[in-house]
Amino acid sequence: MTDEDCKALRAPLERDARPTFEKFASRNGLVIISDVGRYPRLRAEAQKDAAVTQWIDFWMEVDANGAYYTKFEDNLPHELSGGAGTERIEQDGIIRYAAVVVQYTGRPYRQAIATLAQDLEDLWRSVRALTVEDVLRGRRSKIRR
Repeated sequence: MTDEDCKALRAPLERDARPTFEKFASRNGLVIISDVGRYPRLRAEAQKDAAVTQWIDFWMEVDANGAYYTKFEDNLPHELSGGAGTERIEQDGIIRYAAVVVQYTGRPYRQAIATLAQDLEDLWRSVRALTVEDVLRGRRSKIRR
């Protein structure tokens, strides 16, 4: 996809979802992350404490074959998810731990936009409730640095 194709694909998300996402982030002390790639996605993060980062992502999913969609349609599937993560230095290197909460997956865009404000609040309650213990029981990935 060209940059113009990506811009066109992102346009509905920027128009419809970004204002709701920005209001939510402002009310809850999250920062919008602007560099999240070319594919349609919004991300906001907050630092829970010195070690744990919390986040929320709203993005256009890929098709059943794992390929990116190249043209927007209002029935394309979207995911709203969030989580908390931390990195630790361990014997085998730097390890990233993450606990993820999925609010929904596969929801058509038109339905996702209709309930986005409330869905963000509901998801944020679940993400805020994650503890360091939850994070350390979550996904474990070795970081190559």
